[in-house]
Amino acid sequence: MKNIKVFTVLVSLLVVLLIVGNLFWDNPEQRFESTQEMMDTYVTISIYHNNEEKAKEIIKTAFDRISEIILIASRFDPSSELYKLNINGTIESPSPELLDMIKTSAYYWNVTDGAFDITILPLLNLWNDDKGLLTINNSFEQELNNEEISESLKNNFNSIQPPIYDLNETPTVKIDEKGWTISSSWQQYYVTKEEENYLKISTKFYYLPYETQQEYINQTLPFIGSDKIIISSNKIQLEPEMSITLDGIAKGYIVDEALQILKDSGIKNAMIDAGGDIATLGTKPGGEKWVIGLRNPNNKSESIVEFQLTDMAITTSGNYERYFDEDATIGHIMDPHTGRSIYKCSSASIIAETCTEADILSTAVFVHGPEKGLQIVEALPNVETIILGYENPKEIIYSSGIQNFMIES
Repeated sequence: MKNIKVFTVLVSLLVVLLIVGNLFWDNPEQRFESTQEMMDTYVTISIYHNNEEKAKEIIKTAFDRISEIILIASRFDPSSELYKLNINGTIESPSPELLDMIKTSAYYWNVTDGAFDITILPLLNLWNDDKGLLTINNSFEQELNNEEISESLKNNFNSIQPPIYDLNETPTVKIDEKGWTISSSWQQYYVTKEEENYLKISTKFYYLPYETQQEYINQTLPFIGSDKIIISSNKIQLEPEMSITLDGIAKGYIVDEALQILKDSGIKNAMIDAGGDIATLGTKPGGEKWVIGLRNPNNKSESIVEFQLTDMAITTSGNYERYFDEDATIGHIMDPHTGRSIYKCSSASIIAETCTEADILSTAVFVHGPEKGLQIVEALPNVETIILGYENPKEIIYSSGIQNFMIES
C-alpha cells in the first residue's frame, strides 16, 4: 500500500513538472518592438516578453506616457505648459514633470558652468528663419507685385528684427512663383503669401555682416542664464524677454519616463531609442548586452566604435545633422556664452545611468569642447564620454572609464 502511495505521489510530481516545463518551453520570451514618429524623430521601444498581447499593451502604455510629456514640454504647441510659460512669462501650479525638467536643467547649468542652458531660446530665434507674420493690405501686396516699396512698407518690414536694410536704402523686389525676394546690401527677405491679409517673412540672419550679427547677439545675451529663472513649488517665473527651450533635456527625460513604465510593468529586458537617445534595461536573452554603435559623422554607414551596455543610457550631441544655413556651417547647438555655433568637436557622446543626464551632458561637453568637457565628466560619478575631433572624427578623446563599455575591434 505504501508503495502505491509513493508511486502516486511521484507520478503527480512528474505531471506537475511536465506541465510547468511545457509552459516554460512553449512560452519563451520573444522580442516585441514598436516604432512611432514623435518629436521630429523616430522612437523605438523594444522589450522581451512571453505574451504578445501583454507586450503590446505595455509598449502602448509607454508611448502614452511619452505623449503626455510631449504635451507638457513642446515649445510649439499652444496648449503645452512650456508654450504658455514662454508667452506669459510665468506659470502657476506647473505639472511635476515641467517643474522637474526645469529644476534639473537649472542644476546642470551650475554643474556645466553654463554650457547647458535652457534659456538659450532667444539666441536660437535670432538664427532661425521664420520671423512671423506681417499684416498687410492689398495696396502693400500690389506694391510688391509692381516691384515697388513705399516708405510705409519699408517701416513695416523693419518692425521685424533684425531689419533687412537701412531705412535710407531702397531695396529691390524680385517676383517668382514662390513669392517675393526683397534684397538689399545687407541681406534678403523671403516673403510668401501665408493667407489672406498676411505675409510670412523669412530672413537669413547669417547673411548679415559679422559686426551687425554681433550687435543683435549682444542685445540678446542679457536675457540668457538659467540663474534668472525663479522656481518655487507652485510657480515658475521668467524675467522679461526671456524664453526657454527644453529640447536639450526632453528626449532624455521622455526615454527615462517610458523606461520606468516598462520597469513598473515587470519588464526586465528592454531598450528605448529616441532618435539616438538610448536607454537599456537588462540584457538580451542569454545575458548578451545591448550593442550600440557610434557612427562616423562623415559616413553614416560606418561605426567608429561600438559599446555594450546594460542598465545604462547613451546619447550623442553634434552639429552635423541640423543647420540654420543652407551651406551647413551653422549648427543648431549654440554656445550660450557667445550666441554662436560651435566648432570644437564633431560630436560628444555620454554614457550615464539615466538618459536625462546623458542628454544634458552630451550637449554641455559639445559646447565646451574636449578639454573642459572632459574635466566636467571626470568629476561626475558613473559618467563617461567619448569626443570625436572636429577636423578628423577618427581622432578620439575619451574619459578614463569609457573602455569598460567599448567593444574591442
